[in-house]
Amino acid sequence: MAKIRTWVILSACCVVFVNCGPPGKVGPRGDVGPVGATGPQGNPGVTGPTGPQGPPGPQGPPGEVEATKVEQLVQQAMKAQIDALQKKINDLRTELQGASQCPQGMAMIGRSCIDLYEASVDDSSKLGKADGSDTTAVADSRSRIPQTRITWFQAARACANAGKRMCSRQEWVLGVAGTPDPGASSANGACNVSAAGALVSGNQALCKSRIGVFDGIGNVGEWVDEWYIAGGLAEADLGKWEGALLLSPWGSLSVDGKDGTWNLNGRSFTAVGNNSTPGLPAAAVRGGDYNAAEAAGLHALDLRFGPQASSPAVGFRCCLTRGVALSASPSP
Repeated sequence: MAKIRTWVILSACCVVFVNCGPPGKVGPRGDVGPVGATGPQGNPGVTGPTGPQGPPGPQGPPGEVEATKVEQLVQQAMKAQIDALQKKINDLRTELQGASQCPQGMAMIGRSCIDLYEASVDDSSKLGKADGSDTTAVADSRSRIPQTRITWFQAARACANAGKRMCSRQEWVLGVAGTPDPGASSANGACNVSAAGALVSGNQALCKSRIGVFDGIGNVGEWVDEWYIAGGLAEADLGKWEGALLLSPWGSLSVDGKDGTWNLNGRSFTAVGNNSTPGLPAAAVRGGDYNAAEAAGLHALDLRFGPQASSPAVGFRCCLTRGVALSASPSP
């Protein structure tokens, strides 16, 4: 009993005091245990320095405001171009219309225009020399007393000063065609062929052509852009105003068969003393005048006057080619 008690006490001492016995041999290493669970997240580290500036990125699409501005600029540019083009079109249309119409106071004949009235001038004191070299008077086609005592040269210059020209034979004949031939009487508004002088052009309501040209027959004879070689008067007739032979060669071609021609077989008169001059060309005067009676008419042709002569019974009217205005000096 006492032995058992002693052993128990000793065993207890060995438990309490580790070194109570000699150490035993180290046993073999055991296997590694499984990995433990991940621990909690640590605190964030210190922020590093800023890196270098990168290259710029590509241009983004324009914003709504910028896109609207660009569109407005484009529209403005397009409108300016359209407006400029429209102006050119309008200018061309105006030019073409001008080329297809006659100015006020003129009537159309094919591609030409002819004055409705026998011409007056703005200032007869500006007629200048007989050769027209210093004529500054401007022809005017209005219902007035027509200008007479004007040479062919002065009339040509006055037309040119108005942007027109002398009428050709064809233009004059076509323009006057259809005018009622009055015979020997000017009664009841017929053409003025039996009066003491010229009347206001357009005053005789019945003296109007098919296209509206007034006084082509009678009133005043009219210079036309044609010259002829005059014939030869008999010696006894030289120097006489009345010497130029009046004939009526038209027969049934004229209304009354009596439209006259003067001096187709004679010389032409100069401006000095009504003398005739050999070799001087005759400038044509058409239609007859206020004292021609039945000899006046569409086919009446007077070749008594040289282009430097003038008469109280001779005037003119002007023509132009549509769309073309003349400004150059007329040449004989």
